[in-house]
Amino acid sequence: MKTSLILCLSLSLSLSLSLEAQSSLYNGGYGHFGVGPGWYQSDDFTAYLQKPEVLGPSLSWNSLGYSAGAEGYAEIRGLLLGGGGYGLALPSQSTDSSTMWTGMGAGYFKTGYVFFQNGRQFAAVMGGFGGGALGVNIKNNSYETDIAFDPHDPIRPGQEKGYYLAYALFDFSLNYKVVASNPAAENQGRYSGFMFGLDVGSTFGIRMDEWRHDANATSNIPSPDNYFSPYIRITIGGGGFKRPAQLE
Repeated sequence: MKTSLILCLSLSLSLSLSLEAQSSLYNGGYGHFGVGPGWYQSDDFTAYLQKPEVLGPSLSWNSLGYSAGAEGYAEIRGLLLGGGGYGLALPSQSTDSSTMWTGMGAGYFKTGYVFFQNGRQFAAVMGGFGGGALGVNIKNNSYETDIAFDPHDPIRPGQEKGYYLAYALFDFSLNYKVVASNPAAENQGRYSGFMFGLDVGSTFGIRMDEWRHDANATSNIPSPDNYFSPYIRITIGGGGFKRPAQLE
């Protein structure tokens, strides 16, 4: 009896949510800028940097940085289509003889589904793909010791070099948005104005090339094959939505 009651309640709740979802499909669009913490961690890459002939064991890798980007989407009855780009900057990291700057940049197409929308707020699950690159700049601050990031072309004392590594990217996120502005015609199913929200997700990268310096490929540097980079972004932007019944 108890099991049957729980099952009935579950079915009723599922039906209610399904009916609400069907009645809450909107058309419109929005765009936003987002910023927040982001992470990049590769144990193999860190171990290589900490070799005595590269940056040395005194390097303490800091995987927490700042992620920022911009996106735009059209909504068609709950389906989201669009894309954007983002960047991740990690703090500069120093040893007694070097300074290193690390960052990432990418562009992508994304699509998603709005599983909850009720006037001024909605939530969606999204996924997409694109391309980007991991960039590393290293400056040799020593007076007499080379840095063998590339063993066949070391960084000389006082010299600075930049390297980059191309990736194919896949991005998955859960998004929540609110139209903060007071709607002028809320009772007619129209909502527009200033928006804010929260994106929680992660980027997965698959290496597509060797390290490059001045557009020249080098196979002398170990390459992290894949990476996992979670992020949290507070978003600010604007948009507008209508119920399909309001469209002519």
